[in-house]
Amino acid sequence: MKSFKFSLARMRDYKEQILDKEKGTLRLLNRQLDEIRDRIAALVQYQAAKHREFAAKQQEGIKAHEIKSYQVFFESARVQLEQLHEEAHKAEEAVERQLKVVIAASQDVSGLNKLEEKQLEEYQLAAAKADELEIAEFISSRMIRDRIAAQ
Repeated sequence: MKSFKFSLARMRDYKEQILDKEKGTLRLLNRQLDEIRDRIAALVQYQAAKHREFAAKQQEGIKAHEIKSYQVFFESARVQLEQLHEEAHKAEEAVERQLKVVIAASQDVSGLNKLEEKQLEEYQLAAAKADELEIAEFISSRMIRDRIAAQ
């Protein structure tokens, strides 16, 4: 009996390449999301430091133009945070969409792997039956030869 060869091996290999590509895209999107979150955290920390600085200056006495510059900074930081939060939201949605793509590609590969396992089991079962028949034929031919020789 010829050796087992999975008929859809090329298809499975292609699907695995697609899966690897989609996983790479997911890693890139996650890295971009992490960068946005890092920028948000850095801006929040900087804004908190500026708030502490502003509070300290208020106790010492602060000029009107300094108050105005702090107000401009705080407003600018607020707008930047809103933009970054919007970017983060869009990035999270992109990650979710890509995760669904990766899951679908993974299911395709998994389905082909299960099909290969099933075909291999069927092949092994057929091979075992073929071996059984060969052994049975050998034994029966041996018995016939022994009978003929005995006569």
